[in-house]
Amino acid sequence: MDVSAETKYKRFLHYASEDGIYIPGCRFHFKNYSPERLTSLDTLVSEGKEDFVIDTILKIHNDKTSAYPEALVFALVQCTGRAFRRVVRNWYLSKTALDLADIVTWRPKYKGWRHADTIKLAHVTSSDPAQGAVLRYVSRGLKDTLEKYGGIPEAEEVLKHLSEVDAFRKETDPASVTRMKLELESKTGITREPPTICGELLKSLEKVFRSTFKNKLPWLSEDKERWNFHMNKTGMVCLHRLMYQIYKLNETERK
Repeated sequence: MDVSAETKYKRFLHYASEDGIYIPGCRFHFKNYSPERLTSLDTLVSEGKEDFVIDTILKIHNDKTSAYPEALVFALVQCTGRAFRRVVRNWYLSKTALDLADIVTWRPKYKGWRHADTIKLAHVTSSDPAQGAVLRYVSRGLKDTLEKYGGIPEAEEVLKHLSEVDAFRKETDPASVTRMKLELESKTGITREPPTICGELLKSLEKVFRSTFKNKLPWLSEDKERWNFHMNKTGMVCLHRLMYQIYKLNETERK
């Protein structure tokens, strides 16, 4: 008689074995705490029954009905890892290729975690050439992506977009940076963060600001190290400070 995955899973949580017969003894000695001894978990997760998996662990823990409580910990570690990968994969693959390209290029990392890290951990892959090109770009860069997907019609549009973004990142001419920024924002509807271009624009304006305000704003001409620190740390800090100083200067002159 076939036994359901739910029943096998409950057996494991209660006595650390999916078998229908209870055999006492050390579960570590029997090597029961290994993924291949908990196949019911894979079945349940693949069927989208993550809630059942977690709820059953909590119930047995609260009822204190497990003869081997460490089995609950083992199952929890195994199922959260699988659930995490499933959620991450679904999130990335639910996006269109162009939307995904905008997401991974607009903010490549957050709080130390890169898209490349999460994609690798969750084993995210796609049979769609356009999505595959974006995933390849995240993990291998533009050159490798063009070599693999160049010439594939389905990936042509997203490859063009990734190439434009890559060129935007490497551009140093302030006028070109501004033009490319506006073009990308017009095309995608995403406003790029100001620090992306602010540093380059400030460099081109530095001499003008120094010569214009050196008598009224001494720190611009006297403390170059301070200027460089702010400009390198983030262009917005320096720009905001400068605009505030100009505002206060204008207020004083009006009085």
